[in-house]
This record gives sequence, structure tokens and C-alpha cells, in this order.
Amino acid sequence: MRKVNLSYNRIEEIPGEFTFLNRAMDLDISHNPLTSPFIQWYENSIVTLLDNLGPFLKSYPTNCVAIGNAITQGVAGQPSEFQIISKDYENRDRVNGGDEFQVLYRGFSPDKPGEEVVQKAIVKDHGNGKYSVFYNFRVSGKYDVEITDCGQPIKGSPWKAYIAPGAADPDRCHIKGDGLSNPKVGKQLSFEVVVHDRFNNRHNEGGQQFEITISGPHNSNPKPLIEDLRNGSYRFSFAPGWAGRYTIDIAVKGNPLQGSPIDLNVLG
Repeated sequence: MRKVNLSYNRIEEIPGEFTFLNRAMDLDISHNPLTSPFIQWYENSIVTLLDNLGPFLKSYPTNCVAIGNAITQGVAGQPSEFQIISKDYENRDRVNGGDEFQVLYRGFSPDKPGEEVVQKAIVKDHGNGKYSVFYNFRVSGKYDVEITDCGQPIKGSPWKAYIAPGAADPDRCHIKGDGLSNPKVGKQLSFEVVVHDRFNNRHNEGGQQFEITISGPHNSNPKPLIEDLRNGSYRFSFAPGWAGRYTIDIAVKGNPLQGSPIDLNVLG
């Protein structure tokens, strides 16, 4: 093929795949509403046009890259963002948009073992070869991150990601255990608190701070022993020294936990 005649059409932009044409070919794209910079390149020469079309090539998935810590780590209920940089077959940065990137986070429900959770991120095309990816997931846990372009994985995909639970929500924290039954003077009493965030994701690490006060008879204020079990659970224990009524108040950042205060009638 020695000549390609595309004159008198409605061509505004030239696809990058034209770079594969023979430079000696007679290409006629006159009388088209070419936009900048295509019109300047064409007016200079066909060779100049073809030499500059490289970055307008269709993206090549295995050369495209994702950048940012948010690919592999986030917090439930907090907006996260990272970038995708589109590359062509020659590994050059593309300068226009139109790619079909899809970002999926695949995991399993922490409440329903074996039930898959698939969460889709939002991809924003900036029209310059760069894409912003946004997500704000409510389900914490471990995920496989799949980033594809036209169904093909990009460079590095898939990744392993972890979405951590959000901050402790006092209304979602649970007080449990029967260690407060049959309270007697001198008997070790205990209960556990299981910490959840506002989406009911259970914390699976320790470090949570609590405000706890125990008020007893004769103005007694026993100091409880607090044991961090390092799995989102905390054990509180104390031994009452007097018979009578005790009130246990427990809070997170000034907000009482669900089930607080706890009233006890300790027998002698």
C-alpha cells in the first residue's frame, strides 16, 4: 500500500497506531478539523506527524503502572487515592485518555466465612495518560487487588492489600463474659470488651485506650487490671474489698460503651 487517503473527513485526532505506517507512504488527511498539535505536525510533514504520534498509541497493559501506598493499605470509612500511569507498547507515557482501567478489591466477609466480598474503586480519567483511583470501603480485611485494562492485568497486578478497621465506636463495642456473676468480697471479677468500628468491623490488634472508673461502698475506687489480648479484645478484672453496690463506668474518648455503666451488688 503506497497511499492512504483520509481527506475530507471529520478526523480531529490521529491514533498513535499510525506510527506503524511506512514513513514513505503518501498519507493524505487534508481538509479535516485536526486539533492541536496534530495540525501543526501534519503541516510540517507526514514524517513529523508520524514521529510524534508515539504517546498516542493505545495503552499496553503490562507496561502500565500503579503508584501509591493506598493500593495495598487503607482504613475502613476513610477516603483513599492512588494513581495509574498509562504506558504505550514502547513503555512511553501516554498523553491522552480513553483507557478502560478497572480496579477491583476481592476478599472474604469477616462475618460470613467463605462469602466473597468484591469492592469496586472509582477510576477518574484526567485525559493526559494519568488516572486517579478512589475508594472508601466499609468492610475491613485482606484483599486481592486486581487492576486491569481491557481485561488484561497491568504491571504488578494483582497485589495483596489490607483495609484496617476504623476508629473504635463505643456504640459498637461489646461487653461480654460471665465473670461478673455471683460477685463476692475478695472474689476476682472480670469481663471482656470487644472493640468494633462504626461499620461493625472487629479490631484485630491491640492498643485501644479506655477510661474506666469503679465506684464502690465506703468511697472505694478499685483499680482494675487491664489485659490487652492483642486481638481487639481486652480483659478487665478486679477484686472488691467491701460488700455493697459497685458501679463500673467504661468509655472511649469520653463516650460510654454500649452496656455501660455496669451495676453490681457484691455480697459479703
